[in-house]
Parts: sequence; C-alpha cells; structure tokens
Amino acid sequence: YFSDQYYVFFITEGGTMVDTQLIKKGQKINTAKVNTTRPGYTLKGWSRTQPTEANRYPTLFSLGSAVEENLTLYAVWEPAQTSYTVVYWVEKANIQGDPGNDQKNYDYALHKTFTGTAEEIIALTEVDTDSRIDAK
Repeated sequence: YFSDQYYVFFITEGGTMVDTQLIKKGQKINTAKVNTTRPGYTLKGWSRTQPTEANRYPTLFSLGSAVEENLTLYAVWEPAQTSYTVVYWVEKANIQGDPGNDQKNYDYALHKTFTGTAEEIIALTEVDTDSRIDAK
C-alpha cells in the first residue's frame, strides 16, 4: 500500500513547525501546508541541502516538482530588517563594591529603538548611549 507513497520531511531551521507530508508517487507537495515563520527572517524557500555558514543559500527545491522519493527539505532563511530596543540602566549612587546583577542596585534610565538586519552585529557609540544620562 505504501510502496507508491513517499514521506516529505520539513526541517524549519528555527521556524515554526511544518508537518511531514505523505505524498503519492508523482504527486506534488501540498504547498498550502508548508507555511513557516521565523521572527526577523524571510523564508526564501526549501532546499534538499541544509544551509551552513559557508553555504547560507543552497539551491532551492521547486515545491511544484513531482515527488519520486522520500525527501528531507530544509528551510532557507534570509535575514530581514527588524527593530529592536536597547534599555539603559544606571547604577544607583552609594552602592558599595560590585553591584552585581541585583536589579534593586540599578535605576531605569531610558530606552531607544533602532532598526537593523537580523544577525547584524552592532556597536553602540557614545551618540547612541547618550553620555548625558542622569542618575535618578
């Protein structure tokens, strides 16, 4: 009974889960059921090759192709423009020694929202951190 059917497995690489499909030989993948999302990224497509640091964008598999064997498909993601917030805290006055990670030793100063690309490495400059932050 199953000799003319194949499994298609979807590895989402950090995206939301996609169910495995059992496809009759020669039929196509149900594309309505391969939707996945990942915050900060855009899905470029699916590949038979797992993306690596050296090959982030392997050749994409056409979901319109007839399935003739069991397949494992990997999501290929492209970093997208996103916003993020940096929250600034200042050490309270009169703290003796190392204030450590105890939140009660700090006061909220301000927050700033920036935009960038997912995975982008940023460096905060003095202009970003605004050296005039006043302690409360």
